Order: sequence, then structure tokens, then C-alpha cells
Amino acid sequence: MIDNGYVEFFVEGTRSRSFKMLNPKFGMMTIITDCVFDGKINDAFIVPITINYEKVLEGDTFPYELLGEEKVKESLGRLVRAV
Repeated sequence: MIDNGYVEFFVEGTRSRSFKMLNPKFGMMTIITDCVFDGKINDAFIVPITINYEKVLEGDTFPYELLGEEKVKESLGRLVRAV
């Protein structure tokens, strides 16, 4: 029985050397659940998270632009509020 171990994996895959996203990596969830069902580990906690450093200035107003409303002008004040 394995005790107190941590496994970190990224389902979405990784970036290639050309900075393009690669296909997702399949099978890790099956491996973890099989270990729980076979009694090799007592329990597994799966914590889905995302870390995203992108904050789009137009994130709040873009849906309205798609509906035909006029684009809100960018300003220093909007940039400061976005941060």
C-alpha cells in the first residue's frame, strides 16, 4: 500500500517547442481510480484547478460588442481598475 504520496498531472497536455498546444494526455484518471478500487491506495483527492495569468481588458464589455453595442474606449482608468 502506498501512503502519503502526491501526484500532479496536467490533463490538457503541454506546449510543444513551437508553442502550439499538444493533444490532451489520457489515462491518468484511470490509473488513479484503478489504484483506489484495487486497494493500492486508501483514497485519492482530485482537485481541478486552473492558473490563468491573462486578464483581458475588454472581458466585461466584449459580450455586449458581440450583440452590436459600440466598443467602450480603452483608458488608463479602465486598465488600473482591471488590475
